[in-house]
Amino acid sequence: MKNNLYKKSNKNLILEFNGLPGSGKTTNSSVLEAELNKLEIPVVSYSDFLSNEGKNNILRLTKALLNVPFFITIKITLLGFSLKNNDKLWRILTCIYVFEKYILFNKEATGVLIVDQGIIQGIISLFHLNNHISRKQERNINSILSFMNKKNVIIVNSICEVGLVCERLSQRKHNGSRFHDMNSMELEKNLMIQNSLFDKIRNLIIQKNMSQININMESTPYDNYKFVLSRIMELL
Repeated sequence: MKNNLYKKSNKNLILEFNGLPGSGKTTNSSVLEAELNKLEIPVVSYSDFLSNEGKNNILRLTKALLNVPFFITIKITLLGFSLKNNDKLWRILTCIYVFEKYILFNKEATGVLIVDQGIIQGIISLFHLNNHISRKQERNINSILSFMNKKNVIIVNSICEVGLVCERLSQRKHNGSRFHDMNSMELEKNLMIQNSLFDKIRNLIIQKNMSQININMESTPYDNYKFVLSRIMELL
């Protein structure tokens, strides 16, 4: 399987998961990583890729700003400051930092990078609970998506029903999520808003003709892995 994969392409791949909290991003990405390792396909998780970083945040940020093209930094910054979000600066910097990791992975590593929460998730967090996208914001998002496409990013959408996510989140212990302290009605309302925003971003991804794969929370992680692997083979 390893040879078949790399006969088709010698380029690196970045699989970026996105979806509502509780939709199975981390679970499915972990299973995918483990199964690809069994097939001896070179694979690294985003957390492992970050483990080589030092703890000096100022130095890390400076390196990120130097490595990421200026126009992308501007697009992310313009998008962030066009929105009402108390954590916008931190979320902008996080997106820039993730972009730097994508650039470095393509330059320095070989194989598949699996990211359970990346740029798309970062864009969603910038919008918070605002599901309206203006034309100016859409242009900035399209520029970001175009750059992602050039970095061999395949989008993996974790699709799920809002009701199932509500049920799963209600069973979770406190994890610092802004959804945790909401009552059931408030939780469902806010998740529906966020789900609508995911749909809009995913439509933009389709319009940009980017590679994307849909997985379902109701399927087993192993079934999702098999589907993702088959789609990767088709896309290469």
